[in-house]
Amino acid sequence: MVFLITLMSGIFLFILGITQVGYLANLISHPVISGFTSAAAFLIGFSQLKHLFGISMPRDSTIIPLVKHFVNNVEDTNGWCLLMGLIGTTIIILFKVSKKTKWIPVPLFLVVVSILLTKYLKLDEIAHIKIVGTIPKGFLPPINPLNNISESKLLKLIPVSIQISLVIVMESVSIGKTFAAKSGYTLQATMEFIALSLSNIVGSFFGSYACAGSFTRTAVNHNSGAKSPLSNLISGILVMFTILVLTPLFYFLPYTILAAFVLSAVYKLFDYQEIIFLWRVKKRDLIVWLSAFLGTLFLGIELGILISIAMSFFIVVVASSFPTISIIGKTDPEDNKFVKLDLVELAKSAHPNIMIILIEESISYANIHVFKEKCLRYLVKYKRSQRYKTMDSSNLILLIDATHINEVDSTGMHGLKELYGLCDELGVSMYMMNYNKDVRKSFEKSGLLKLHPSMLVERFEEVAELCGEILLGNIEERNINWKAYLL
Repeated sequence: MVFLITLMSGIFLFILGITQVGYLANLISHPVISGFTSAAAFLIGFSQLKHLFGISMPRDSTIIPLVKHFVNNVEDTNGWCLLMGLIGTTIIILFKVSKKTKWIPVPLFLVVVSILLTKYLKLDEIAHIKIVGTIPKGFLPPINPLNNISESKLLKLIPVSIQISLVIVMESVSIGKTFAAKSGYTLQATMEFIALSLSNIVGSFFGSYACAGSFTRTAVNHNSGAKSPLSNLISGILVMFTILVLTPLFYFLPYTILAAFVLSAVYKLFDYQEIIFLWRVKKRDLIVWLSAFLGTLFLGIELGILISIAMSFFIVVVASSFPTISIIGKTDPEDNKFVKLDLVELAKSAHPNIMIILIEESISYANIHVFKEKCLRYLVKYKRSQRYKTMDSSNLILLIDATHINEVDSTGMHGLKELYGLCDELGVSMYMMNYNKDVRKSFEKSGLLKLHPSMLVERFEEVAELCGEILLGNIEERNINWKAYLL
């Protein structure tokens, strides 16, 4: 049944791949990747302390149990084991730092030397250094994962397979994007899905559990200087050759040396520079980083990634809910340049009867209420001002500059209809300029353009001409209750 789940997960991943949903990987932002990577480095590092210190620690995917087990068992530290591991870690890091010695295969050298020392000095017996021991030789015979499976069991396994597939996607894409950013290439998520699917489909016929990208092995591979997928092919061939022929040679390999390889690879993955960068540039993205880091550290990889992605979406929605909304206008009638104005400056501008509102965001359900409220506040405060009352004309036009509006959703269209009606009650004409084709289509499909065919204008000059033609009446004649519009 386990192998059937592997097969079904592979099939589901293959469907994701051929349906080209790899673009969903773009929803994972860089702060999510960086926070996840930094937390994973901590978790991997802590999980290797049991081998480095030669103590017993159960496996866990969160930091608190790991720390508890380490503190409870640190008194049983094997000094010789710790010494060998620290020497190995130091040698690897020193040779990595030195540019002149990068060509030396230090890991291979350490493996050979540690095996020889352990075997001939009997360190496993005298110093009680834990070794790999017997590694099973050869491959399992092919199996049929579909044997003795009923239709009812198959249906029960579908939700489990989908869940496992999604976990594989989240982890593998996050790991892939991490090292893609570090190495300066673009991750093709769709190809990753297909590669993972084939690995699971083929592996299910050879007794394989569901597999995903390994953070630890990828870090070691990257730290070894690998530059292309060819390294995976070479590694695979060497692993196959080792399993078939060389497994007896690794009997005396100390676990502490393996821990040295991992620790020397993951310590660079803690991205402290990203914390400084986000603090300086965008503090709200630092919240996403912290949610990914703390979520992964305390709740595990899957929940950490999900929480941080949800936090990213939440911050984007909140940010779009409070867009920058400004009044702009011309201070010089001969100049085509529009500048930001306050209400006092608008009254002194070249066109005091035209209030141009610029919103630096598409209009959607998240911000239409804020936009509508701000427009009404500006209009009411402006019409109540003494300077406006002393103007020769009481004509007032609200002109929405749609330069930054890429689209208007259905809630936004309803809100604009309401704003148009409220403006009419206030004795204000409402227009929109600098709109794109998509915005115009939304107006046409919603019926708003049929009700108010002249609402969309091509140029500011059209509105300036209309300003002198529209007679809206003065405040006293319409007897408007201004307080009702101060939301």
